[in-house]
Amino acid sequence: MIHKNIHLALVCLSISFVLSCSDDSSNNVNNVNNVTNPVCGNGVLETGEACDGADFGEASCETLGFTGGTLACSEACEVDPAGCTNACVNECTYGENLCNETGDGIDSCDLDMETGCTVWTLIPCLEEEPYCAELEGQALCVGHICGNGTCSAADGEDCTNCAADCGLCPTCGDGTCDPADGEDCTNCSADCGLCPTCGDGTCSAADGEDCTNCSADCGLCPTCGDGTCSAADGEDCTSCAADCGLCPTCGDGTCDPADGEDCTNCAADCGLCPTCGDGTCDPADGEDCTNCAADCGLCPTCGDGTCSAADGEDCTNCAADCGLCASCPNGTCDAWEDCTSCAVDCGQCTTCGDGTCSAADGESCMNCPQDCGFCRPQCSDGIDNDGDGKIDWSPTPGTGDPQCSSAMDDDESA
Repeated sequence: MIHKNIHLALVCLSISFVLSCSDDSSNNVNNVNNVTNPVCGNGVLETGEACDGADFGEASCETLGFTGGTLACSEACEVDPAGCTNACVNECTYGENLCNETGDGIDSCDLDMETGCTVWTLIPCLEEEPYCAELEGQALCVGHICGNGTCSAADGEDCTNCAADCGLCPTCGDGTCDPADGEDCTNCSADCGLCPTCGDGTCSAADGEDCTNCSADCGLCPTCGDGTCSAADGEDCTSCAADCGLCPTCGDGTCDPADGEDCTNCAADCGLCPTCGDGTCDPADGEDCTNCAADCGLCPTCGDGTCSAADGEDCTNCAADCGLCASCPNGTCDAWEDCTSCAVDCGQCTTCGDGTCSAADGESCMNCPQDCGFCRPQCSDGIDNDGDGKIDWSPTPGTGDPQCSSAMDDDESA
């Protein structure tokens, strides 16, 4: 019966307030006759008010059926029993409301008029507004679920009709990859293309990778096509015909010096350039005592008293077994002669073999390849031998020294 009494008390207070505030003729008459109407907020409980400030008349939490607590008076001079207490456990905060778990109703926190405690009460959403949405902290039944923070395709939501949940529609498909609209290869391959695998260490042409878009895998782009044959950038006729010209016959299996082929520009036919003369005997480059005594030393059989052609011995590399070359002495230190094989023609050896090419001691590639390296033809030695300001043979017309017929030509002035 407590809840019925509370309900009856609140209803009576409400009816009294409405009757006193109605804009009927009797009130107008009272105003004309200076009869005072109730003024909410003056702290005095007057006819038509349930309370005013701290004045509740004879009303209290106990008269409303609670076991204790303090009443509050709202700005509209209505009794607020939220501060009343009872010997029970509140389930929620009075006035709170949330969407229920199924999203088709509102869980409202109300007072149980029998106990005076707060309890959750379900208010189902009606057919015309079947969805519950929480907007600005309040649960409301709405005609569409838009606004609950979840983009629900099952309810027909998308960027065109519910930007609040689904976000603004991107421009994917217009042919332009627009990062400002959040487009990239991960969410709009139609405009931005498939995401490359750049950075995995493999230059994948199948994924569209090349030096222009993935230098991490494919390396920096060469300068091929700028009109200059740049050896520093690794350009030659095999890698950049646009700048260096077509390789004459490179790749036919024959190393043809007449066409300018050598190990520097046609390894396919002429093999890799040896490193003979660098002070290290490198079998990986094909060096041994038979073809690079400067690095590998004389072959072990030299000095055994037998001139062994099978071991590559001759008068130029093993005078101890094969004797002096036929032209020694002839008064001229020939190309195959040096101070070690023909001191009569070439003079006594000075410092040849100490690792330094000493022109002051008369050392050159002609008589001391151990220190000075093997001689190269004038048209490929990197020197302007005829002083005309042009150096060496070049496969590109209009470049190099026109006096050179090939890289093996040994006379730039001819």
